[in-house]
Amino acid sequence: LKNKDYKNFVKVVSYDDPAIFERYVDSLIEELSVDDINVSELTNVDKFYILICVRANCVSTELTLVTSVQEDDEEQVSESDQDEEKKDIEYKIPIQLNDLLHKLGEYDIDHTYSINDDTVTINGTLPKRFFYDNIYDVAADTISEIIFDEKHIKVSGLNLKEKQSVLSKLPSFALPKILTYIETQQNIIQLDPLVKFNTAKKLPVGDRFDLHVFNGVIPQLIKIMFNSQLKDFYS
Repeated sequence: LKNKDYKNFVKVVSYDDPAIFERYVDSLIEELSVDDINVSELTNVDKFYILICVRANCVSTELTLVTSVQEDDEEQVSESDQDEEKKDIEYKIPIQLNDLLHKLGEYDIDHTYSINDDTVTINGTLPKRFFYDNIYDVAADTISEIIFDEKHIKVSGLNLKEKQSVLSKLPSFALPKILTYIETQQNIIQLDPLVKFNTAKKLPVGDRFDLHVFNGVIPQLIKIMFNSQLKDFYS
């Protein structure tokens, strides 16, 4: 990861523009890949895994989440302060990125699916994008290939609007089965949090981070990983 790439990523994160974020992540992965890679075939979980590796190798294997918590009674400087409203203090939570990589590899989910009837076979994957407006868009984006009359039609390289059109023309069995696939994988993932915070303090972010494959959680975690001071890049 070059200095300019890191600085550009920090800028992209600050823009908070989903379209720019999607394009930059795809272009960055393509640029960093030693071998030719078809980014359109990668799922958002694939991209998340790759970016964790990039952050761990080029910046640090530890990510520090900074939040605020209320000051405990024993932390008050005097007895008189105990009658006053508790103050918010800065609280740092270390997250080991290698643990995140291990956890992603542990999820017993199906990264691909294949559904069919007597005339057509539909092959797909977990969602490929980070942001969606509705569940129909999620379903459309999972489709990678359609096999019909012995013809293999690649869909992964199409844009989302084109995939929506493809989904609308598929037999009626397709959408319910795709939605069931998505729901099943998400239910498996939610059984075990991606990150569990071992602290007795009441954190504004809760005591865990759950991975979610289509509601915008993955890009938020990526933004946390790369929205840091540039000095961290040189440490």
